[in-house]
Amino acid sequence: MMTSAVFGIELKLGKLKNSAKYTLMMFGTWGAQCVIGLALGELLRKWFDLPQGWGMLGVASFFGAHAIVPSVSTAYESVGAETAQAVMGLGMTISTIGMVVSFILGSILVNIAVRKGWTKYMQKPEQVPAYTLGGIMPEEKRESLGNTVTSEISINSVCMQFCWLLLAFGIGYGVIKIVLLKYFGISVLSNMPDLACGMIGAIILWPILKKIKLERYVDRRSSVQIANGCLDFMICGAVASIQLDIVADNLVAITVLCAVLTLFVTVYCLVVIRKTCREDWFEKAAILFGQNTGSTASGLTLLKMVDPEMESTALEDFGIFQSTLGPVTAILMAVFPAVIVSSGNITVPMIGGIIVFVPAMIVLVCSIIKKA
Repeated sequence: MMTSAVFGIELKLGKLKNSAKYTLMMFGTWGAQCVIGLALGELLRKWFDLPQGWGMLGVASFFGAHAIVPSVSTAYESVGAETAQAVMGLGMTISTIGMVVSFILGSILVNIAVRKGWTKYMQKPEQVPAYTLGGIMPEEKRESLGNTVTSEISINSVCMQFCWLLLAFGIGYGVIKIVLLKYFGISVLSNMPDLACGMIGAIILWPILKKIKLERYVDRRSSVQIANGCLDFMICGAVASIQLDIVADNLVAITVLCAVLTLFVTVYCLVVIRKTCREDWFEKAAILFGQNTGSTASGLTLLKMVDPEMESTALEDFGIFQSTLGPVTAILMAVFPAVIVSSGNITVPMIGGIIVFVPAMIVLVCSIIKKA
Protein backbone atom coordinates (compact mmCIF):
# COMPACT_ATOMS: atom_id res chain seq x y z
CA MET A 1 0.00 0.00 0.00
CA MET A 2 2.74 2.46 0.96
CA THR A 3 4.94 1.25 -1.90
CA SER A 4 2.34 2.23 -4.49
CA ALA A 5 2.25 5.77 -3.09
CA VAL A 6 5.60 6.56 -4.74
CA PHE A 7 6.06 3.74 -7.30
CA GLY A 8 5.85 5.14 -10.82
CA ILE A 9 6.16 8.77 -9.72
CA GLU A 10 9.10 10.78 -10.98
CA LEU A 11 10.37 13.45 -8.63
CA LYS A 12 10.74 16.15 -11.26
CA LEU A 13 11.37 19.25 -9.21
CA GLY A 14 11.46 21.25 -12.45
CA LYS A 15 7.66 20.98 -12.50
CA LEU A 16 7.57 23.26 -9.48
CA LYS A 17 8.20 26.35 -11.60
CA ASN A 18 4.58 26.81 -12.69
CA SER A 19 2.94 25.71 -9.47
CA ALA A 20 5.60 26.42 -6.85
CA LYS A 21 3.39 28.68 -4.76
CA TYR A 22 0.52 26.22 -4.29
CA THR A 23 2.90 23.28 -3.91
CA LEU A 24 4.76 25.06 -1.12
CA MET A 25 1.47 25.97 0.55
CA MET A 26 0.38 22.31 0.48
CA PHE A 27 3.74 21.21 1.84
CA GLY A 28 3.60 23.95 4.46
CA THR A 29 0.24 22.70 5.71
CA TRP A 30 1.81 19.32 6.34
CA GLY A 31 4.66 20.93 8.29
CA ALA A 32 2.27 23.02 10.39
CA GLN A 33 0.07 20.02 11.21
CA CYS A 34 3.18 18.08 12.23
CA VAL A 35 4.33 20.83 14.60
CA ILE A 36 0.85 21.55 16.04
CA GLY A 37 0.11 17.87 16.51
CA LEU A 38 3.39 17.09 18.26
CA ALA A 39 3.31 20.19 20.48
CA LEU A 40 -0.33 19.74 21.47
CA GLY A 41 0.18 16.02 21.95
CA GLU A 42 2.99 16.57 24.43
CA LEU A 43 0.91 19.18 26.28
CA LEU A 44 -2.04 16.77 26.60
CA ARG A 45 0.25 14.07 27.99
CA LYS A 46 0.31 16.04 31.24
CA TRP A 47 -3.30 14.98 31.88
CA PHE A 48 -3.61 11.76 29.88
CA ASP A 49 -1.62 8.54 29.80
CA LEU A 50 -0.52 8.67 26.18
CA PRO A 51 2.63 7.43 24.37
CA GLN A 52 5.37 9.97 23.75
CA GLY A 53 5.10 11.47 20.29
CA TRP A 54 1.49 10.33 19.81
CA GLY A 55 0.78 13.86 18.50
CA MET A 56 2.40 12.72 15.23
CA LEU A 57 -1.02 11.24 14.54
CA GLY A 58 -2.21 14.81 14.08
CA VAL A 59 -0.58 14.89 10.67
CA ALA A 60 -0.48 11.13 9.98
CA SER A 61 -4.24 10.76 10.52
CA PHE A 62 -5.45 14.16 9.34
CA PHE A 63 -3.17 14.40 6.29
CA GLY A 64 -2.70 10.74 5.45
CA ALA A 65 -5.96 9.32 6.85
CA HIS A 66 -6.11 5.60 7.59
CA ALA A 67 -3.33 4.68 5.16
CA ILE A 68 -0.45 6.17 7.18
CA VAL A 69 -1.49 5.07 10.67
CA PRO A 70 0.00 1.53 10.38
CA SER A 71 3.47 2.97 9.68
CA VAL A 72 3.24 5.06 12.87
CA SER A 73 1.97 2.10 14.86
CA THR A 74 4.72 -0.18 13.54
CA ALA A 75 7.39 2.20 14.83
CA TYR A 76 6.05 1.72 18.38
CA GLU A 77 6.34 -2.08 18.25
CA SER A 78 9.85 -1.81 19.68
CA VAL A 79 8.31 -0.12 22.74
CA GLY A 80 5.71 -2.85 23.14
CA ALA A 81 2.83 -4.53 21.38
CA GLU A 82 0.33 -2.88 23.73
CA THR A 83 1.68 0.60 22.94
CA ALA A 84 1.63 -0.11 19.21
CA GLN A 85 -1.97 -1.30 19.46
CA ALA A 86 -2.91 1.83 21.41
CA VAL A 87 -1.35 4.05 18.75
CA MET A 88 -3.21 2.13 16.05
CA GLY A 89 -6.53 2.62 17.86
CA LEU A 90 -5.93 6.32 18.45
CA GLY A 91 -4.82 6.82 14.85
CA MET A 92 -7.79 5.03 13.33
CA THR A 93 -10.18 7.01 15.52
CA ILE A 94 -8.59 10.35 14.57
CA SER A 95 -8.56 9.33 10.88
CA THR A 96 -12.25 8.50 10.98
CA ILE A 97 -13.05 11.83 12.64
CA GLY A 98 -10.98 13.57 9.97
CA MET A 99 -12.89 11.84 7.16
CA VAL A 100 -16.21 12.90 8.68
CA VAL A 101 -14.94 16.48 9.08
CA SER A 102 -13.67 16.57 5.50
CA PHE A 103 -17.06 15.70 4.02
CA ILE A 104 -19.48 17.40 6.44
CA LEU A 105 -17.58 20.63 7.12
CA GLY A 106 -16.16 20.56 3.60
CA SER A 107 -19.67 20.42 2.10
CA ILE A 108 -20.74 23.31 4.33
CA LEU A 109 -17.77 25.39 3.17
CA VAL A 110 -18.55 24.55 -0.47
CA ASN A 111 -22.16 25.65 0.02
CA ILE A 112 -21.05 28.94 1.60
CA ALA A 113 -18.50 29.53 -1.14
CA VAL A 114 -21.03 29.01 -3.92
CA ARG A 115 -23.52 31.39 -2.30
CA LYS A 116 -20.84 34.05 -1.74
CA GLY A 117 -19.55 33.78 -5.29
CA TRP A 118 -16.09 32.51 -4.37
CA THR A 119 -16.28 29.74 -6.98
CA LYS A 120 -15.65 30.34 -10.69
CA TYR A 121 -17.13 27.18 -12.15
CA MET A 122 -20.19 26.66 -9.94
CA GLN A 123 -22.73 29.46 -9.56
CA LYS A 124 -25.61 27.79 -7.68
CA PRO A 125 -25.75 25.08 -5.00
CA GLU A 126 -28.24 23.15 -7.14
CA GLN A 127 -25.51 22.70 -9.77
CA VAL A 128 -23.51 20.38 -7.51
CA PRO A 129 -23.70 16.93 -9.19
CA ALA A 130 -25.74 14.50 -7.07
CA TYR A 131 -23.32 11.63 -7.74
CA THR A 132 -20.47 13.47 -5.97
CA LEU A 133 -22.49 13.30 -2.73
CA GLY A 134 -23.01 9.53 -2.87
CA GLY A 135 -24.79 6.81 -4.76
CA ILE A 136 -23.99 5.16 -8.07
CA MET A 137 -21.84 6.89 -10.69
CA PRO A 138 -23.53 7.70 -14.02
CA GLU A 139 -22.29 5.46 -16.82
CA GLU A 140 -20.74 8.36 -18.73
CA LYS A 141 -18.73 9.35 -15.63
CA ARG A 142 -17.31 5.92 -14.88
CA GLU A 143 -13.58 5.49 -15.36
CA SER A 144 -11.46 2.44 -16.07
CA LEU A 145 -9.76 0.88 -13.05
CA GLY A 146 -6.61 0.33 -15.10
CA ASN A 147 -5.12 -0.99 -18.33
CA THR A 148 -3.86 -4.44 -19.25
CA VAL A 149 -0.18 -4.33 -20.24
CA THR A 150 0.42 -8.04 -20.86
CA SER A 151 -1.44 -10.91 -22.52
CA GLU A 152 -3.49 -13.12 -20.19
CA ILE A 153 -1.75 -16.11 -21.81
CA SER A 154 1.62 -15.06 -20.35
CA ILE A 155 0.71 -13.41 -17.04
CA ASN A 156 -2.31 -11.70 -15.57
CA SER A 157 -1.79 -7.93 -15.74
CA VAL A 158 -3.11 -7.28 -12.21
CA CYS A 159 -0.85 -10.00 -10.85
CA MET A 160 2.12 -8.42 -12.61
CA GLN A 161 1.42 -5.00 -11.07
CA PHE A 162 1.24 -6.67 -7.66
CA CYS A 163 4.59 -8.35 -8.33
CA TRP A 164 6.21 -4.99 -9.16
CA LEU A 165 5.09 -3.71 -5.74
CA LEU A 166 6.47 -6.82 -4.03
CA LEU A 167 9.78 -6.43 -5.91
CA ALA A 168 10.05 -2.79 -4.85
CA PHE A 169 9.39 -3.77 -1.23
CA GLY A 170 12.01 -6.53 -1.45
CA ILE A 171 14.62 -4.11 -2.80
CA GLY A 172 13.93 -1.55 -0.08
CA TYR A 173 13.97 -4.20 2.66
CA GLY A 174 17.24 -5.63 1.35
CA VAL A 175 18.95 -2.24 1.18
CA ILE A 176 17.77 -0.95 4.58
CA LYS A 177 17.33 -3.99 6.80
CA ILE A 178 20.10 -6.21 5.41
CA VAL A 179 22.81 -4.10 3.75
CA LEU A 180 22.71 -0.90 5.83
CA LEU A 181 21.55 -2.35 9.15
CA LYS A 182 23.20 -5.78 9.36
CA TYR A 183 26.22 -5.34 7.07
CA PHE A 184 27.19 -1.73 7.80
CA GLY A 185 25.75 -1.73 11.32
CA ILE A 186 23.72 1.49 11.08
CA SER A 187 21.69 0.72 14.20
CA VAL A 188 19.43 3.78 13.93
CA LEU A 189 17.64 1.97 11.09
CA SER A 190 16.50 -0.83 13.40
CA ASN A 191 13.34 1.11 14.24
CA MET A 192 12.63 1.98 10.61
CA PRO A 193 9.15 0.55 9.90
CA ASP A 194 8.93 -2.05 7.14
CA LEU A 195 6.35 0.12 5.37
CA ALA A 196 9.07 2.71 4.68
CA CYS A 197 11.19 0.01 3.00
CA GLY A 198 8.64 -0.28 0.20
CA MET A 199 8.77 3.44 -0.52
CA ILE A 200 12.57 3.48 -0.59
CA GLY A 201 12.55 0.43 -2.86
CA ALA A 202 10.04 2.07 -5.22
CA ILE A 203 12.24 5.15 -5.51
CA ILE A 204 15.18 2.88 -6.40
CA LEU A 205 13.32 0.53 -8.75
CA TRP A 206 11.43 3.00 -10.93
CA PRO A 207 14.49 4.77 -12.46
CA ILE A 208 16.04 1.36 -13.15
CA LEU A 209 12.92 0.21 -15.00
CA LYS A 210 13.00 3.40 -17.07
CA LYS A 211 16.68 2.93 -17.84
CA ILE A 212 16.18 -0.61 -19.16
CA LYS A 213 12.90 0.40 -20.84
CA LEU A 214 10.60 -1.84 -18.82
CA GLU A 215 8.36 0.96 -17.57
CA ARG A 216 5.88 -0.02 -20.31
CA TYR A 217 5.02 -3.08 -18.22
CA VAL A 218 3.86 -0.89 -15.36
CA ASP A 219 0.31 0.45 -15.09
CA ARG A 220 0.27 2.87 -12.19
CA ARG A 221 -3.52 3.11 -12.10
CA SER A 222 -3.79 -0.65 -11.56
CA SER A 223 -1.17 -0.61 -8.80
CA VAL A 224 -3.02 2.23 -7.07
CA GLN A 225 -6.28 0.25 -7.24
CA ILE A 226 -4.52 -2.76 -5.73
CA ALA A 227 -3.25 -0.54 -2.92
CA ASN A 228 -6.70 0.97 -2.38
CA GLY A 229 -8.17 -2.52 -2.09
CA CYS A 230 -5.53 -3.45 0.48
CA LEU A 231 -6.33 -0.21 2.31
CA ASP A 232 -10.02 -1.12 2.64
CA PHE A 233 -9.15 -4.53 4.11
CA MET A 234 -6.64 -2.89 6.45
CA ILE A 235 -9.18 -0.32 7.65
CA CYS A 236 -11.76 -3.03 8.39
CA GLY A 237 -9.24 -5.08 10.36
CA ALA A 238 -7.80 -2.09 12.20
CA VAL A 239 -11.17 -0.63 13.16
CA ALA A 240 -12.37 -4.04 14.35
CA SER A 241 -9.31 -4.33 16.61
CA ILE A 242 -9.55 -0.85 18.16
CA GLN A 243 -9.31 -0.99 21.94
CA LEU A 244 -12.39 1.02 22.87
CA ASP A 245 -11.26 1.48 26.46
CA ILE A 246 -8.14 3.34 25.29
CA VAL A 247 -10.22 5.56 23.01
CA ALA A 248 -12.76 6.21 25.78
CA ASP A 249 -10.05 7.09 28.32
CA ASN A 250 -8.47 9.58 25.91
CA LEU A 251 -11.58 10.88 24.16
CA VAL A 252 -11.06 14.43 25.46
CA ALA A 253 -7.46 14.48 24.18
CA ILE A 254 -8.55 13.15 20.79
CA THR A 255 -11.36 15.72 20.57
CA VAL A 256 -9.05 18.61 21.47
CA LEU A 257 -6.44 17.55 18.91
CA CYS A 258 -9.03 17.13 16.14
CA ALA A 259 -10.77 20.43 16.96
CA VAL A 260 -7.52 22.43 16.92
CA LEU A 261 -6.35 20.88 13.65
CA THR A 262 -9.76 21.39 12.03
CA LEU A 263 -9.73 25.06 13.02
CA PHE A 264 -6.19 25.49 11.71
CA VAL A 265 -6.91 23.88 8.34
CA THR A 266 -10.13 25.90 7.91
CA VAL A 267 -8.38 29.22 8.62
CA TYR A 268 -5.43 28.20 6.45
CA CYS A 269 -7.73 27.48 3.50
CA LEU A 270 -9.98 30.55 3.80
CA VAL A 271 -7.27 33.08 4.68
CA VAL A 272 -3.80 31.91 3.66
CA ILE A 273 -4.73 30.19 0.37
CA ARG A 274 -6.99 33.11 -0.55
CA LYS A 275 -4.12 35.58 -0.13
CA THR A 276 -1.45 33.50 -1.84
CA CYS A 277 -3.26 31.66 -4.65
CA ARG A 278 -5.53 34.21 -6.26
CA GLU A 279 -6.26 32.16 -9.42
CA ASP A 280 -8.97 29.57 -8.65
CA TRP A 281 -8.25 30.11 -4.96
CA PHE A 282 -11.32 28.37 -3.56
CA GLU A 283 -10.98 25.38 -5.89
CA LYS A 284 -7.42 24.98 -4.59
CA ALA A 285 -8.59 25.55 -1.01
CA ALA A 286 -11.27 22.85 -1.42
CA ILE A 287 -8.84 20.15 -2.46
CA LEU A 288 -6.38 21.23 0.23
CA PHE A 289 -9.10 21.09 2.91
CA GLY A 290 -10.13 17.58 1.89
CA GLN A 291 -6.53 16.34 1.75
CA ASN A 292 -5.56 17.84 5.10
CA THR A 293 -8.56 16.56 7.03
CA GLY A 294 -9.35 13.33 5.25
CA SER A 295 -7.49 11.98 2.24
CA THR A 296 -6.71 12.64 -1.41
CA ALA A 297 -10.08 11.14 -2.32
CA SER A 298 -11.81 13.63 0.01
CA GLY A 299 -10.00 16.53 -1.61
CA LEU A 300 -10.87 15.40 -5.13
CA THR A 301 -14.53 14.95 -4.12
CA LEU A 302 -14.74 18.51 -2.75
CA LEU A 303 -13.03 19.83 -5.88
CA LYS A 304 -15.54 17.95 -8.03
CA MET A 305 -18.35 19.72 -6.17
CA VAL A 306 -17.10 23.19 -7.14
CA ASP A 307 -15.48 22.26 -10.45
CA PRO A 308 -17.45 19.35 -12.00
CA GLU A 309 -15.68 19.51 -15.36
CA MET A 310 -12.22 20.04 -13.82
CA GLU A 311 -11.68 23.30 -15.70
CA SER A 312 -9.65 25.02 -12.96
CA THR A 313 -5.90 24.86 -12.39
CA ALA A 314 -6.43 23.20 -8.99
CA LEU A 315 -6.19 19.58 -10.14
CA GLU A 316 -3.05 20.20 -12.19
CA ASP A 317 -1.33 22.05 -9.35
CA PHE A 318 -2.35 19.36 -6.87
CA GLY A 319 -0.99 16.71 -9.23
CA ILE A 320 2.34 18.51 -9.37
CA PHE A 321 2.48 18.53 -5.57
CA GLN A 322 1.69 14.80 -5.52
CA SER A 323 4.52 14.07 -7.95
CA THR A 324 7.14 16.31 -6.33
CA LEU A 325 6.79 16.93 -2.60
CA GLY A 326 3.92 14.52 -1.94
CA PRO A 327 6.16 11.42 -1.73
CA VAL A 328 8.44 13.35 0.63
CA THR A 329 5.59 13.74 3.13
CA ALA A 330 4.84 10.01 2.93
CA ILE A 331 8.47 9.13 3.66
CA LEU A 332 8.72 11.62 6.52
CA MET A 333 5.54 10.28 8.12
CA ALA A 334 7.09 6.82 8.08
CA VAL A 335 10.51 7.96 9.33
CA PHE A 336 9.59 10.54 12.01
CA PRO A 337 7.81 8.07 14.36
CA ALA A 338 10.88 5.82 14.20
CA VAL A 339 13.07 8.81 15.08
CA ILE A 340 10.82 9.65 18.05
CA VAL A 341 10.96 6.09 19.38
CA SER A 342 14.74 5.84 18.86
CA SER A 343 15.68 9.22 20.33
CA GLY A 344 13.03 9.39 23.03
CA ASN A 345 12.03 12.97 22.15
CA ILE A 346 10.19 14.93 19.47
CA THR A 347 12.91 17.52 18.72
CA VAL A 348 13.94 16.30 15.26
CA PRO A 349 10.38 15.94 13.86
CA MET A 350 9.45 19.33 15.32
CA ILE A 351 12.43 20.97 13.62
CA GLY A 352 11.57 19.15 10.39
CA GLY A 353 7.98 20.40 10.51
CA ILE A 354 9.11 23.97 11.14
CA ILE A 355 11.56 23.82 8.22
CA VAL A 356 8.75 22.63 5.95
CA PHE A 357 6.36 25.34 7.20
CA VAL A 358 8.74 28.32 6.86
CA PRO A 359 8.70 28.54 3.01
CA ALA A 360 4.89 28.70 3.06
CA MET A 361 4.99 31.62 5.49
CA ILE A 362 7.58 33.38 3.33
CA VAL A 363 5.21 33.02 0.35
CA LEU A 364 2.35 34.43 2.45
CA VAL A 365 4.38 37.46 3.58
CA CYS A 366 5.58 38.15 0.03
CA SER A 367 1.99 37.94 -1.26
CA ILE A 368 0.75 40.39 1.37
CA ILE A 369 3.60 42.83 0.65
CA LYS A 370 3.03 42.56 -3.11
CA LYS A 371 -0.68 43.27 -2.70
CA ALA A 372 0.05 46.24 -0.42
